[in-house]
Amino acid sequence: MLDCARKWGKMRAPVGAAILALALSHVTPTHAETANVRVAYQYGFQYVPMLVMKHRNLIEKHARKLGIDKLHVTWRQLSGATTVADALLSGNLDFGGVGTAPLILMWSKTQGGANVKGVAALDSTAMVLTTINPNVKTLQDFTDKDRIAVPAVRSSMQALALEFAAANIWGQAHYNRLDKLTVAMKHPDAAAAMLAKSGQITAHFTVPPFSIMELNDPAIHKVIDSHQIFDNNYATQDVLYTTQKFHDENPKVYRAFLDALTEATNTAQNDRKLAADIYIQETKTSLDPAFVEKVLRAPDINYSTVPNATLKLAEFMAQIKVVAKPPAKWQDLFFPEIHGVSGS
Repeated sequence: MLDCARKWGKMRAPVGAAILALALSHVTPTHAETANVRVAYQYGFQYVPMLVMKHRNLIEKHARKLGIDKLHVTWRQLSGATTVADALLSGNLDFGGVGTAPLILMWSKTQGGANVKGVAALDSTAMVLTTINPNVKTLQDFTDKDRIAVPAVRSSMQALALEFAAANIWGQAHYNRLDKLTVAMKHPDAAAAMLAKSGQITAHFTVPPFSIMELNDPAIHKVIDSHQIFDNNYATQDVLYTTQKFHDENPKVYRAFLDALTEATNTAQNDRKLAADIYIQETKTSLDPAFVEKVLRAPDINYSTVPNATLKLAEFMAQIKVVAKPPAKWQDLFFPEIHGVSGS
């Protein structure tokens, strides 16, 4: 018996090591989250919360709270939803700021693939349709001689808002009645054309500060805004989105980004003076600081992470066959972390 015990004592170490090695061979290695995050925003005051995030290093701050000490964040300013989408789908971008309509398009087109969804809302700033044509007082007054500048024909928030308004005025079958008048132009270029009275365009469906700059010219007047088009509903204009892959593979980084966005949005909404200062510093704008603060204090500018009227827009886009079918509920357009808010 003693000999058996001695033999077992000699065998126990190698046997134990073999068992441990076998057990470890079945353990899945912990996935290391990304150490680099690439974020893109666009032009306009609606992206102020993103500038607050950038200026105050809020993504890095919230990453540290979650145990990620070294996170490198790269910021890019892009123009147009197509450019942002191309960067995201090509793997050159992790988070992008776009209009609600481009989000819905990406959600529809990438199901079963990249599965792009929204992170949260960004703002419900009013889009304003301005014109230099003194004969145009309502949408019904536009003629074939007019040209309306929008960021992208058919796919931008402005283009979809025009179609939504046309459907309400002339009936669903005539939703595209104004499409032939729209031309694609970046907001800065369109604003310059309007103020110069160059003749390229006679109207511009735009956002602050461009709308306010244009309306300061007595020769330019407002026709309608998006709040009026959507029945005085402060519909979400812009959102942040990312891919399913990034969301699933980087839960802590994703949470840090959402927490940073929430903090930045609250700051932008509740401290317009600070938001104006940050906007001026980050954009290096030549606009008068008093004008910037005045614009940001306008009641039509509202920052919130809560999606509003996104399902309504998606249903309309399905009715006019821009997307194959609408989501069953607004939450389908967004990742689960935002599902608990009182959205629509």
